[in-house]
Amino acid sequence: MKTLLIALICLSLGSCSIESRTKRKISRAERKIEKLTIKYPQLLKQDTIHETIEIITPAVKLDTIHRVVHGDTIYLDKDKLKIKYILQNDTLLLSAECESDTIYKEVAIPFQQVVVRKRSLLDRIGSGFKSLIYLLILLFLCWLGFKAIIKFIKPI
Repeated sequence: MKTLLIALICLSLGSCSIESRTKRKISRAERKIEKLTIKYPQLLKQDTIHETIEIITPAVKLDTIHRVVHGDTIYLDKDKLKIKYILQNDTLLLSAECESDTIYKEVAIPFQQVVVRKRSLLDRIGSGFKSLIYLLILLFLCWLGFKAIIKFIKPI
């Protein structure tokens, strides 16, 4: 008798954990959604998210020195590129710099979304009314059963 009691306690405590119930409910819901979307593809709504991606290019700097016999001093500035070409005595100073830049690119990401139809007020009232009728029928049947049991236990 003790072993049967211990087995029943172990089964009742270990059989239904909250985690396993939630996992089963989630997997069941996912299967239902999959079946519905296969059967009714119009429930899937195609939508697109537009995301802006920021790409930063690093700055580039370069300095070199060359020995030259003759020359001139030159400064070049174009957009973000700056070049200095300076001749001092027999040494050439060449300096170039390109400023960093930020590039913005807009990317479209398509995805599918399940359209959920909200129930109207009449639908919700109708389902609540059905539940109320089922409950009243169940209570009436229980009352009849209780009267029948009392009649057989205590005959008049």
